[in-house]
Amino acid sequence: MNEIILIVDDDIDIAELVKDVLTRKGFRVHIGFCAADALDFVERSVPDLIIADIRLGGMSGINLCEMLRRTPATAATPILMLTADKAKAQKAKALKLGANDYITKPFSEKDLEARVQALLEQAQSRKSGSNPPASD
Repeated sequence: MNEIILIVDDDIDIAELVKDVLTRKGFRVHIGFCAADALDFVERSVPDLIIADIRLGGMSGINLCEMLRRTPATAATPILMLTADKAKAQKAKALKLGANDYITKPFSEKDLEARVQALLEQAQSRKSGSNPPASD
């Protein structure tokens, strides 16, 4: 695996935990602690997946998601919101503005791994244009 994952979370402990989980699975992981860090990173390198908290210092993760969707280089990059915010309205807003999935803290490592893998596989399928064969 050489996929690059960008984690954007202002909680260093959570960011490091997610990094450790994903690094053990063979991913290359970078951490940003605010939306500005994420935007700086994506100017230099487009990650294969972005994991963002909703509550960030400065710009919210939802606003970051919206900006990334309007940027051609990251418009199709999968975004997983990872947040302590369990409000259904926040989840709906995040998904409406472009997040591909939403997971709440606390989370299990297995759930995180499964969602990351599913999002990466979906993105790869879209890139390669592979669609399941039509059934007769």
